Amino acid sequence: MVKVGGYRYSSQLARMIGNIILARLLTPEEFGIVAIITVFSGFIMIFRYSGINYAVIKDDTILPENAHFIAILFGLIQFSILALISYPVAWFYKDMALVMPTIITAFVFIVSSFSVVPMAVLMKEMEFASLGRINLFSTVFALLVSFVLAYVGFSYWSLIIQEILFYAGVAIGTMRKAPVKFIISSLAELKENLKRLKSLLRNITGFNIVNYFSRNTDNFLVGKIYGAGSLGIYNRAYSFIYLTIGLISGVTRQVAYPSLEALKKTDPRKVNNEIIFIMQVVGILVFPISFICIVFSKELVLIMWGKNWLEVADIIPYFGLVLLTQAQTNLVGELFILKNMEARYFNMGLLNSFLMVSGIVIGVFISFMAVPLFYSIFNLLVFLIILYWAFYKSFRISLKQVLANWLNVTIASTLLIYAISQNKPLLSLTVLVLYLLILLSQFIKEHKSAISQLIKKLLPNT
Repeated sequence: MVKVGGYRYSSQLARMIGNIILARLLTPEEFGIVAIITVFSGFIMIFRYSGINYAVIKDDTILPENAHFIAILFGLIQFSILALISYPVAWFYKDMALVMPTIITAFVFIVSSFSVVPMAVLMKEMEFASLGRINLFSTVFALLVSFVLAYVGFSYWSLIIQEILFYAGVAIGTMRKAPVKFIISSLAELKENLKRLKSLLRNITGFNIVNYFSRNTDNFLVGKIYGAGSLGIYNRAYSFIYLTIGLISGVTRQVAYPSLEALKKTDPRKVNNEIIFIMQVVGILVFPISFICIVFSKELVLIMWGKNWLEVADIIPYFGLVLLTQAQTNLVGELFILKNMEARYFNMGLLNSFLMVSGIVIGVFISFMAVPLFYSIFNLLVFLIILYWAFYKSFRISLKQVLANWLNVTIASTLLIYAISQNKPLLSLTVLVLYLLILLSQFIKEHKSAISQLIKKLLPNT
């Protein structure tokens, strides 16, 4: 776990440093252009996996070579879709310069499709260290090329080429480590394989679609109503928080799902306790980032991106408080799959997405600053639904355990929404300090013996 986390943290740290450098070479408008394209390419990217990776991990009867053909076929279809809608996208935003960047971005789907099944095979074999090394090398290589391109004046093209090179690196690395034969299936075989994957593909893809709309409606509307520059500012804060969620939850997701799957087979009674433990650890890990975003937002922006991005300081505190709850529920999808509840996963996603989109639409039509405010309010409402629908009703975690582990973050988030919106920094600081003290005391109390054993191993003479 430590080794995997090291690779993951190194990759995300490289991305973070890369963003700092690129923010000084490119303007908010240039980032905004790529963010507009990403609204559409990101939606199509949902279908890159479509549950194929989970099917390979979960079902021993599904042959990797059959799934590999389906993944590549999906990649070609996705490329065609984005290329075909490039002109309508440019027309919608009244900027015909978007056509060619959108078409070039579409190549990401072809390149990335070759890594879907090899990655799943490596995850199934718990080769997390290998995946970490591949991801780190691909990240660093793609960033170095983008620095050079941005410096010599390639503008937003440096960001687009960076993504293509990253996925190319991952594809080459995973295929070398876990080679999967490319076998063209007959039409009959393709129908049979899709039929076997049908339930998993339908529910996971369905949830990802509605979840994507809930997470990207803001980018779509901000770009349309307030322009590429404002979207660049908004997306900078948004991307930083989701980079952090990816940094922390990415390690737990990559390791936790296969590990919990194995625990489910050997001792299913311990699964819920392990879930709670993982959520507690994630809550502690994200706190420092949330604290900095809320208390030192201006200083953070100046250090990270420079004076051209100071408007981000008004937005990022809202996303800092969102981080407190979203990071702890980011593994929920994998947990539904683990417990064979894909249909519930989809139904919960429909409700949550409706609420998030509603909040974003309300905010967008009030003012630019109302968008992150209403995003944080409706995110808290969604968090409460997840606690009830997922943890209590579906996973059968007792109400007492739910309240004991997540009531504190619910109260803290409510108070922080008020404090940030009313510009009360002292109240924000007080709430965060009290929340941390409660979080740590509860964790130490519940895991006192394990912590004592760890201390004895690290400090044998104490």
